[in-house]
Amino acid sequence: MKAFSNIYRIVSAVALAGILAVNSVAAQDIAFNRSVAAVNPAHESLTVSYQLPVLTNGTEVQRNFSYPKVCKHEGIEGKVVLKLYIEQDGKVSRHKVVSSTHPSFEAEVIAHLGAMKFAPAQSQWSNGSSTTIASWVVVPFEFSLEE
Repeated sequence: MKAFSNIYRIVSAVALAGILAVNSVAAQDIAFNRSVAAVNPAHESLTVSYQLPVLTNGTEVQRNFSYPKVCKHEGIEGKVVLKLYIEQDGKVSRHKVVSSTHPSFEAEVIAHLGAMKFAPAQSQWSNGSSTTIASWVVVPFEFSLEE
């Protein structure tokens, strides 16, 4: 839980711009660690690390992309950023467009989502156990014209 709460501390400190937010979260950490120790006295604290999903067939997917003709003809380069929900089996089940420089780039990326295969996210606990979990991941796709 410590890794998540450290990130939360940073976000809270930036979002609320105050030391009180950081102190409040630190107090929650102490309460969490005490409750874990009370349930299982062998663990004074329990921490978790998180491994993001990893695209395993990126080269194959990239080869299947084609540069949109409209963009190629007009000399347009761009980028699409998607937020993808990766299930425990590594498949993309949902997506949200974070940003896109051209609708044609966006359509090309979305057309290939089904072909993308991911190693799913893992949560790894300090006691040695790990769990495969579904997770959101942000993935950028860049389109550039070769010279």
